[in-house]
Amino acid sequence: MHELVKKLPEGLSQWHSLGARVTLLPDHTLSVPVIEIATPSPSPAHPSVIVETGLHLEEDSGPFLALSPHLLLPILLPLVRSGIDILIYPDVNQHGLKYHPKDDPKLLRYNPQGYNYNDGWGVSYNKSTEVAITEAHINQHLSTHTPLLFLSLHEDSDHRETGYLWTNGINDQRTRKELHQRFTNIWGAQQLLKNAPPQMLCGGTCEEGYILVDSQDPGSIEHWLGETHHIPTILSEAPFGANLQDRMKFHASVAAAAVGLLHLE
Repeated sequence: MHELVKKLPEGLSQWHSLGARVTLLPDHTLSVPVIEIATPSPSPAHPSVIVETGLHLEEDSGPFLALSPHLLLPILLPLVRSGIDILIYPDVNQHGLKYHPKDDPKLLRYNPQGYNYNDGWGVSYNKSTEVAITEAHINQHLSTHTPLLFLSLHEDSDHRETGYLWTNGINDQRTRKELHQRFTNIWGAQQLLKNAPPQMLCGGTCEEGYILVDSQDPGSIEHWLGETHHIPTILSEAPFGANLQDRMKFHASVAAAAVGLLHLE
């Protein structure tokens, strides 16, 4: 059993106690939790920020951060004060909760039919139940909101202790340079930050040695929202294999830098 089985109800309850709306996307067998901080009567095209994690559950730092409002909410408060709605999917993959992070990674990133949880987004071919219902919920959100930012929290289990960023839909190089400066100011010059793996470029470019820009990965949620919907997208790849606190701090640093790009304060 995954440690998130205990963390999920605790974290959702904490968000609820702070005034967030916590719901479950229903299906016959699976439910995906959603955390929403919204204004009472959003206007058409109301601005929002979307945070998603928990696709591959051997990469557990994203869900742990998303389910720790005492760590994440202070970073998001400038959004709340500016009237920007927040939508958080803290754990999309429900099937993987049956397994421990030290089990076979295939059990933690594929559903019983063999569908990868970061595949099938925005395309017509087969996808997991959780992806289908989450995608439908995001599409509904896009009908009433204009997301200013999509933040995706991952780790790269193929490149141990290598932290890097991946951006899509951020076309202004000055903005990407600002992201680099804000992130390094927060995270610092730590050894865990290494050069991005060049084989991950997939047609994109690499900036600052660790930011992959506009790499193409059709079927991934980042490609769907960043390339198809043109939502500024930042994927945080925390250093897999580092201790949990460092991995959570990496994501928190990326989130703080990303929110800073919106120049709300």
